[in-house]
Order: sequence, then C-alpha cells, then structure tokens
Amino acid sequence: MKRLSTFSFLIGWALIAQAQVPITWHINFDPGADRTMDSLDGCWQIGPPDKTVFDSAYSAPNALVTDTLLPYPVGGISYAEFSVPVNFYGEDIQMSFTHRLETDTGEAYGWIEYFDTGITQSWIKVDPWEAWYSGYIEWNGEGTDTDSALVFMGTNNGWSNVQLAWRCIAVVQGPNERANNTDSMRIRFAFEALANTNGRDGWMIDDLVVTNSGCMGGVHEATTPSLSVSPNPASDRVTLELTNAPSVPMTLELFRADGALVRREQVKGVRNAIELSSLPDGPYLIRMAGERGQLVERLVIQR
Repeated sequence: MKRLSTFSFLIGWALIAQAQVPITWHINFDPGADRTMDSLDGCWQIGPPDKTVFDSAYSAPNALVTDTLLPYPVGGISYAEFSVPVNFYGEDIQMSFTHRLETDTGEAYGWIEYFDTGITQSWIKVDPWEAWYSGYIEWNGEGTDTDSALVFMGTNNGWSNVQLAWRCIAVVQGPNERANNTDSMRIRFAFEALANTNGRDGWMIDDLVVTNSGCMGGVHEATTPSLSVSPNPASDRVTLELTNAPSVPMTLELFRADGALVRREQVKGVRNAIELSSLPDGPYLIRMAGERGQLVERLVIQR
C-alpha cells in the first residue's frame, strides 16, 4: 500500500494567488440535500433500503444503493454520477462518504472515477497516493489500494467512512474558462457485478460530503515556491525557472498526457534549459521533486 508524507503533496499549479473560502455540499440523498446526483445507470437506485443486510440508511430515509429492495443484479458496470463546482486551476477537493459493503470477493466490486476535461477528455479511476498530472489523490479509510485503482469489495459488516482529497486537481479547461461552467468536476461511483452466487446486497453509500477548499495561496504568497515554464507552448527547447525553490538539487520528470513518464533527470540549478526536439507535439506535465516538496506545471509542445 502506497504512502507519502503530507508535506509531499504538490505545491505547484499556483496560478491563482488568492485563497478561497471553503464551500461544502452535503449529499445525503434525502429531500433538501445541498446537491443531487446527475444520473443513475444500471442497478444504482436512491431510496429507503429494505434488503436482508441493507435494511436502513445511515441518515434516514434514503441512501444510494445497488438496488434498494433486491440483491444486486449481475451484468455490466453501473454508474452513479454527480458534479462539483470547480472554478480555477489547482483547487483542492475533499470528499467523504459513509458506506456498507456486502459482496463476495471476486464476484463484484466498486470504485470511483472522476472526469478530466482539460488533458485526456476521459474518466480516470481514483488511484490514491500516485502522482497524476498536477497532484495527488489522498485517501484514508476503507478500500483496497491496488496497482491501478482504489477498489471496494468483500464485506465490511457495518457502516464505515472513506475520505478522499484531490490535491491541486488537473480537471481544467483554461485559466479563465470555468466561469460559464460551474459544475466542471464530475465524479461517479462505479459497480461491476460479475456474479452474485449468494444473493448479496452489494454497495450502499450515504452522507456524501464534498468540499472545495479553493486554490493554493494565501498569507505567505511572497515565499510560496513556484515553477515557471517558458516559452509555453514550446517547440524544441524550454526553460524552467524555480522561485523560492523548496530544495535543490531536484528531480525533473516529464509525463505525457496519458500519464506515461517520458523523461527523468536531475537538475542542480534554479534555471534549466530542457531539449524537446525528440518529443512529439501534445500536452505534457512537468514535475520537479525535491526533499522538501514538489512543483508541477503544464507544458504544451507545438511546432
């Protein structure tokens, strides 16, 4: 299971210097909730659970359940999707939920995905503690951290809590393009049912809470480390400049839009020129990592 220190979360993407007051939404699936689900697909339902094991919601009357009355049906992947307002680059999104599980390992399991509108235009499975474009996803609570995703399977014999935090998220469109698209971060619960030999109840979720803590920045902006990339877009060469660097030497890593690492090298100064002539056009993510922290910026190669 992968673990990183809290301080090692990325400091970068500090394009917005002004801190933002956190906004919290409560999605308890009951009338009057702050936000509601955008869509339900497959076996996901919202209502009062009345099953063998899932006989009540955590906060009555309703919960999100893989069928509120019957054992979960077999076949395909079901999705329950909702949206979160995100306004700028680099905002921190925290999400927690209370859940119950009743599946047989190997027969059914669930996971969480989020949608990136700026780089890949695709759904991404939550993979905690791994670097992803501009930040990390922090995770605490139940779940199994596999090589590719956080999954939920087996039986937990009672209500348990899960906490996730998207640190400096990369769900971006452009520095000023979100004003007309307030729900720009999309999240969904996925459940795949391969079999249900023993008539298990499946997965039940309640008390979903989401907080947007705003952009990096605040009182100590004068000493906040930053990474500048110029020119950007670039063709054959780019200059990286560190300001208030957390440490040098640092490790430079360059990632393609699909997350593949294409270059890694050590840099010893605060100003470094990087050759790009061997790399194809497209979006990339630059990460500078040292003993005291990390900085991330986006790069576009365009000829």
